[in-house]
Amino acid sequence: MITGEDDTSRGYLGLYYNHAISDGMGGTIAINDILTSYNKLCQGFKLDLVSLAIIPTLEDLNGTSVLPDKNVDGLIKKINLQNEMYVPTIKVISEPSSKPNMDGAVFRIGECQALKKRAKAEESTVGMALLAAVHLVIAEFSTVKKNPVINIDVDLRKRFEKEETLKMTYEDMVALIIGMSSVYDVSKLEEGEDFWSYTRRLKLDLLRGLKEKEHFAFHHAIEKRWLADLPDEKDLNFSNMGHYKYATEFPESGVRLTEYYTPGNGWCPVMFGKMVFLVNSVNESLCYTMIFEEGENNRKLAGNMLDSVIRRLKMESS
Repeated sequence: MITGEDDTSRGYLGLYYNHAISDGMGGTIAINDILTSYNKLCQGFKLDLVSLAIIPTLEDLNGTSVLPDKNVDGLIKKINLQNEMYVPTIKVISEPSSKPNMDGAVFRIGECQALKKRAKAEESTVGMALLAAVHLVIAEFSTVKKNPVINIDVDLRKRFEKEETLKMTYEDMVALIIGMSSVYDVSKLEEGEDFWSYTRRLKLDLLRGLKEKEHFAFHHAIEKRWLADLPDEKDLNFSNMGHYKYATEFPESGVRLTEYYTPGNGWCPVMFGKMVFLVNSVNESLCYTMIFEEGENNRKLAGNMLDSVIRRLKMESS
């Protein structure tokens, strides 16, 4: 726990844990447990620790109605071909470092209420607006004329609840339960298409992929490549972590959660992408994290891209 230098009433809690715990909504569940447990301890209560259910891995799901066994080989061929033709869109520079495999991160905070209201009026979502803004900003900063290669992490907890083989409550799922999709084929903004029409097209494509369970096959194909030590070349990985649904104020302990960011390490440039863009939502704020391979040039580029995303969203919210 670190106290703010300018405001001693403001503190920063840093948690270090595996990506498999914090991905998607898993991180919010873990943080809620920590805050509520601390609040109980401050009131003199003892903690009742409960063991969480064992979470199935992607391999455990193989052969069930959740994970299709078809199309994986075809997807691997497609990814291999994409990698052979891959030209980076974002000009990331690898710089000599005394700390190899260290990633940097820049953070920003933005408002969500106006964006949420506009997205609802446009029959779209905040997540699709974030994705569309990222695509357009990458094009703005691009050094080549090509569609960016972007993978999206898709949280699947609510979808698992519908499966006969996986009857778990939402709070049981503190683990990596995601599928992965690629919007490479629909990433280009068509001539004359406005921002919100673009978000609706992205939404339809994502929903189609979820219905056909492409996200599981794609994730499975990526994992097979990783096991073979073959990098998945892409410009950016995007994960909209979603809204923090739990209590953010605890009067008994004096704790109030106002911001929540998710930096990571060892992800860039080839494991998850040249950059990784993660968004958390707390109360009416959007908390943005852009992760990059450490270096002054990359830090400046990540900050400029993140500022451009926020400006675009603000403009489209009006």
